Amino acid sequence: VSSVSHRRFIIIFIGGANGESVTQPDDRVTVIPLSEGASLLLDCTYQSSVPVRTFWYVQYPTEAPRLFVRDSEEQDEEGDRKGFKAKHNKSSYPLSKSSTQLSDSAVYYCAMSPTLSHGMFQEIQKPPQVRVMVRSGFVMKVTITCWWFGGKVWAKKH
Repeated sequence: VSSVSHRRFIIIFIGGANGESVTQPDDRVTVIPLSEGASLLLDCTYQSSVPVRTFWYVQYPTEAPRLFVRDSEEQDEEGDRKGFKAKHNKSSYPLSKSSTQLSDSAVYYCAMSPTLSHGMFQEIQKPPQVRVMVRSGFVMKVTITCWWFGGKVWAKKH
């Protein structure tokens, strides 16, 4: 039986403890334009000395953030992911869509975590600031407080 340390956060923008880092332009905040039909490319680059898993999270107005795309899953062409593409490159995981819709207006977060190795899994949180653009063009700035729940999770090797 080995001990696995695990930290979980409400809002996720993660850099690892082994020299990993994730970079998203514009201070980790991207405001989606409301003009329909525009193409979209959200860049996410990272550096890591260990294998990583990458993720995109989305937060729609008045909703909590949730997992949008992960690097290990097939691209889903249903629901709110329809038309979005995420292709994993050597050190980046960009998210794109050829023609946006008003319903795509949201805050998008790029995240990463090291794969489970040597019995350790660590996540480190940087609290983001979120700007929400409403249809009138008014920009509101919101600071989100993040909590983490620490503890140990026990894993058995098979």
